[in-house]
Amino acid sequence: MQDFTKFKNWLLLNKPSKSTVNNYLYKVKAFFKKYNNFNQENINNYLLARIEKEYSKATFNLDINSLKSYAEFKDIKIKFPKIRKEDRKIKNFINENELFELIAKIPFMIRDAEKYQALVTLLFYTGLRIGEVFRLKREDIDLDKRTVTVRISKSKKSRVCVLSKKALPYLNIYFLREREINNAFNISISSAQSIIRKLGKMMGWKKFHPHVFRHSASMYWLKKTKYNLLAVQKLLGHASVETTTLYTELSNEEVVNLVKKIR
Repeated sequence: MQDFTKFKNWLLLNKPSKSTVNNYLYKVKAFFKKYNNFNQENINNYLLARIEKEYSKATFNLDINSLKSYAEFKDIKIKFPKIRKEDRKIKNFINENELFELIAKIPFMIRDAEKYQALVTLLFYTGLRIGEVFRLKREDIDLDKRTVTVRISKSKKSRVCVLSKKALPYLNIYFLREREINNAFNISISSAQSIIRKLGKMMGWKKFHPHVFRHSASMYWLKKTKYNLLAVQKLLGHASVETTTLYTELSNEEVVNLVKKIR
């Protein structure tokens, strides 16, 4: 069993920020959950597995730098791959692997970790607008049926979103920890926007904001429903099916053919 206290102290003396220390410590612990020995073969296998899961370049670079620091701390000679040049593009969506990478890091980055783990999970799987989340009551979230009822303000109209089973543990933990006061998550729109931007910045995601989760949900459910545009349009509350097609990653011809099939 590894003693991480000395490594943490070494990081505190050698790294510029507490955030860096926490991120590096988290990454090294993740490695030792899979491997007992810190050697070249295990590191190569670990990094290859990370590549296969298609994590972002920023995440992969953090893996390398964290393990490099541990090798330096232990004075072990390891050959690491080169740091990848990161894309400077705006982060328009995240995939499910990146969602769980974010969830795992939240306790190291902010207070009220359970609240924001539950919030980002719900945003990713439902694609709710942040204003819709602000209006949610806990009675609108049925964990047994795995549904979220989104009520349009001052109207009887509503739509129902589907929750993934993977979201349930995070919502359960948070709802048990904190009672409802103002709304389901006891948040304001401005505070949620601010925290989510902060999380994105700490993940190395440029111009990250709550609406990114809506884009992500569109792409997630399109793939899960095998590009059932009409179903995803209703789930996300898009005004027209053309909006839904923006997230298909298909060619223009394929999009036209899909739309023709449902009209």
